[in-house]
Amino acid sequence: MKIFAHRGLMLNYPENTILSFTHALEQGFGLEIDIHRTKDGKLVVIHDSNLKRLASIDKEITNINFDSLQKIGINYIKATGVNNTGKIPSLRETLELFRAKSLPVVELAIQVKDCSEKDIEILIVKELDQFEKDFPDFNIYKRVFVFDILISSAKKFQKLQPKLKLSLSIGENILFPDKRYPTIYNYQEAIKENCWEIVWADEWVHGLYNKEFIDKCHNDGKLVYAISPELHKDTIPKHPLSKEGFEEVWERLIRLNVDGICTDYPNKLKQLYKHIKDDNTF
Repeated sequence: MKIFAHRGLMLNYPENTILSFTHALEQGFGLEIDIHRTKDGKLVVIHDSNLKRLASIDKEITNINFDSLQKIGINYIKATGVNNTGKIPSLRETLELFRAKSLPVVELAIQVKDCSEKDIEILIVKELDQFEKDFPDFNIYKRVFVFDILISSAKKFQKLQPKLKLSLSIGENILFPDKRYPTIYNYQEAIKENCWEIVWADEWVHGLYNKEFIDKCHNDGKLVYAISPELHKDTIPKHPLSKEGFEEVWERLIRLNVDGICTDYPNKLKQLYKHIKDDNTF
């Protein structure tokens, strides 16, 4: 089972930074990262579209050129409590770190934070194609996938680069009536489209992670990577087990043979997984 460190080891180091990614990779975890494009078409790794939370500057990433963005000191203590000031890494910088530090079995999950950002699909494929050209032995398209995208965006990616693995976010029906989260799909709707390979299972309430759902995904030939409940501690709706009890969800997912879990607590999850396997109850 693959374990993805959410924004790197974000509870120990500043989120979405080279420092956070380095420590996660050195401990054998995969990475989940977030990307936006700058005004001049560079791809950068940052969760928020606006710098207000991390730099106290009310500016959108898409309205700032890359060179100017690099000069802005990001005060990560505002978000994580870790006293560190640094810069936002580029996607290329992150890919190079991933190549240098990752174990062969781990993957890099790239979340496209806004599919409406101009030419975002073209920019991502261009970046990955260049990386493949520069490092052909690394097999970047076997190690990286893009997730949390619109079906229309998935079709664009598929046309631009068929080798790129794609994942759709699958959630509960309660999320869909007001289209608040347009990149989260009902499984019955998503399975009709032949443009994606991986289920990014996204339980916001409680109950999506059951044997029927996981078996159905696997029977349809899909890998299942699941979001841990604590990732929805500040969302609407808020997962009821986001602060306490998420370890029970981990155990259920492990016993249902899920293919991977994305969490803020990768070391705790690794220990639980090892315990279940060593206990011969897996």
